[in-house]
This record gives sequence, C-alpha cells and structure tokens, in this order.
Amino acid sequence: MHSAQAWQPVVERMKQRMQMMSGRNMMGMMPDIKAPMDSELKVLIAYLKKYAQKPIDRSQYEDLNSTTGRSFDAVCSQCHALPDPKQHTVEEWPAVVQRMVKNMRLMGKSVPDEETIETILGFLQKHAK
Repeated sequence: MHSAQAWQPVVERMKQRMQMMSGRNMMGMMPDIKAPMDSELKVLIAYLKKYAQKPIDRSQYEDLNSTTGRSFDAVCSQCHALPDPKQHTVEEWPAVVQRMVKNMRLMGKSVPDEETIETILGFLQKHAK
C-alpha cells in the first residue's frame, strides 16, 4: 500500500535482497532466487505506480484535525500513505479495515481497540465514494 513515489525505493530494496540471496539456498526456504532484469523491473514499477495507494489530499478533509480524523491519521499512516477515503465505497470499507487490522497483527504493530477501529471506519465511510 505504497504511494506512487514510494514504490521505486521499495522495489530497489527488494531487488538488492534478491541479488544478495541469488544462488544461496537459505536453508532450503528460498531456492533459486533470481533478481528480475531491468526491463522486468520497469514493467513491475509501472504496474505498482498505476495501482498505487492514492494518498489523501488533506486540504479536502477539514475534519482530519478532529479527534476522529487524528485517530485515522495516527493508526493508518504508521504502515502506509494515508489513504483517500474515496478509494472505496461505504460497503467496501469494513472489509478493508478488517484486512488492515489483520495485517497490523501479523506485522506486530499496535492494534487499536475496537472503539477506535469503529471510529476510523466511521470516518472512512463518511467520506467514501
């Protein structure tokens, strides 16, 4: 869930790791790692930029400075660019939020309490497309 500008350095780091692991068995876990060619990386980066996270335009949301907006900002921006609520519909946001909570747990991030999650969901649904 990176913004278009953030993808280039992420892909570069991934490429470096693949090059580092190339030819190493890594205890049988990742045999035959091969870094993509530059032409493949260009295609990959173009795809990632096209479907990148669309960051919020803060000037469009006066209530980002409210308690609810600050909760949304603090929780969601710890992992990725703060998403524009108009990326999803009212009906889509609950599943997206639950997926993000699951991801936070898997990544060892601090997961907010249920009340805060519901507050953030309310903010997202209020501004949904």
